[in-house]
Amino acid sequence: MSELYALLKDRVPLEKAMVYAVIKKVNEKDVNNNRTNNISKAINGKCEELGLEELKQEIFQRVTGLQSRFWRDRNDLSKEVDQELIKENIIKGIVSGPHLQEMKTDTLIRWAQILALILVAEELKTTQIRKFLSGVRGVEAKVKRNAPEDFSRQDVAFLKVHLAYAKARQQASVKPLMEVMTAVIDRIREEGKEGLEDFKVFVRFVEAVVAYHRFYGGED
Repeated sequence: MSELYALLKDRVPLEKAMVYAVIKKVNEKDVNNNRTNNISKAINGKCEELGLEELKQEIFQRVTGLQSRFWRDRNDLSKEVDQELIKENIIKGIVSGPHLQEMKTDTLIRWAQILALILVAEELKTTQIRKFLSGVRGVEAKVKRNAPEDFSRQDVAFLKVHLAYAKARQQASVKPLMEVMTAVIDRIREEGKEGLEDFKVFVRFVEAVVAYHRFYGGED
């Protein structure tokens, strides 16, 4: 387990994602060269943005204490966050939970917040995530032209190809988005009115991720 994980331990998933976003804001070169003013500025700014003012000093001390070990330890933390928050929290919840239509709105919103924070931390650009939303809008327009009973999940499946292409170009930053959205698409029932209702939930989920990505500081 990474040393930085101690900052996330015993926190709820959303808080873990927030702390991770703060840690990712720190420039590795600033730590290696002991530029404490730059480190403090990065941590304080993101903590204030996310309402984590009480954690400023704790994060600062943990980060600066690592010195040359920071880069490797933060890479280990990234793997732990992907496993715990993306795979075990969000994806497992999607795969093992009820149909999308029956999922609680609060749960979907929380997942959207966590995913958005991680995407911001991994520096996924707003333009990239909006390209995916544009693809979703295209499918939505096509679906609306047909009767509800004519819905087919095949209309949505090509979006996974779009994500795979984006991942090939920006591997690290797109990976969490691809993993989660693929899981959600696969949970849309294959056809008919029930599938359409699942698709509507999928659209709202994508919209929420885009909105929170911007809210949490996603950049163009």
